Amino acid sequence: MPPVGCRTRGLIFKRVEIRILFVFDPWRSAILLVAGDKAGAWQRWYRDAILRAEKLYDAYLIERREELHR
Repeated sequence: MPPVGCRTRGLIFKRVEIRILFVFDPWRSAILLVAGDKAGAWQRWYRDAILRAEKLYDAYLIERREELHR
């Protein structure tokens, strides 16, 4: 059920616990890297997600710097 005061019909609210790995880049933009539902094996999820997030961020920085130097 939507919170009191919600005017949008059909807006769905679910109570789930998710984790989002994000970073602020050197240009002060928030970069969302990896997200996941809390269900399952969290120890493994964090290990895998951190590795993936770091690779994604490295690739993002390379691409962003190339764009700025064009």
